Amino acid sequence: TKRATSSAEQRNNLYLLADQAVAFDVPGDFVEIGCHEGQNARVIASVIEHHRADRTLHLYDDFRTSSSGDAGIRARLELVFRKSGLAKPVIHEGGFDVTLPAQLPARIAFAHIDCGAGALPEFHCQSLIRCLEAVYPRMGPGSIGVLMDYHDRDRTVVGWDCGPGVKMACDHFFKGKPECIQILYGGKFSHAFFRKVW
Repeated sequence: TKRATSSAEQRNNLYLLADQAVAFDVPGDFVEIGCHEGQNARVIASVIEHHRADRTLHLYDDFRTSSSGDAGIRARLELVFRKSGLAKPVIHEGGFDVTLPAQLPARIAFAHIDCGAGALPEFHCQSLIRCLEAVYPRMGPGSIGVLMDYHDRDRTVVGWDCGPGVKMACDHFFKGKPECIQILYGGKFSHAFFRKVW
């Protein structure tokens, strides 16, 4: 089941990291893979709005909970943006196997990947690997990728290991790559980020 909440610490980290992508003029658009009702997307959009940056925010989700559809999820996301007075994002509705990589922007400066918690770790791992395979090649030097639910038992401070498949995926995907996974303090939840080297 999709977890539709994030901690204040996680949202603060998202803001600061998205802000870096704009402040350091990293080329590309912003993407969030797994946006649900837009709680974190609103934070990312507020960075673009604050800087009056010429960036587009792309959101990807199937807008379903568990195995049943919920037509209200996308409507609630759109309402969040209207109430906040933020520019409407480009919404890509459908499974990641359909929308990724076909509907990704050519260049990505910032990516937040939150492809769900609660699934079997092996399934979650494979889903995240597919997301990384789609996003990573479009990220240039200095671009930032935030990984929701990344938990390392030896390094994470406090956070809840609700998605062990995330670390499994990263251990596999980043093996032999120059990027280093950096732990973020997320309060009661866990997450981390990487910065693209080249």
